[in-house]
Amino acid sequence: MHILSYIGGVFFSDYADFFQQPMQALIAQASLDAGGNPFNLNPNDGDRLWFDLGVSWLTKAGDVTADVASESFLEQVYLCTFRIFTHIPRS
Repeated sequence: MHILSYIGGVFFSDYADFFQQPMQALIAQASLDAGGNPFNLNPNDGDRLWFDLGVSWLTKAGDVTADVASESFLEQVYLCTFRIFTHIPRS
């Protein structure tokens, strides 16, 4: 199943998006070299992959549902990562 179809079904939403953004260790090193490190990244931790999940809903009544569904979805992504990539240490 396509990830956006899954998200749309979970959130009963007409709008859902899911982005993956690679964050290479060299970006963390460049931040340190420039004198800042706003995300407290350590280049020794290696490359990362950040996720951005965006959904919309029509009424305030959907606030709790969207929050719970978002957390559940991202928890499933997190757990799946460690099932597939068993060499990655949990943080």
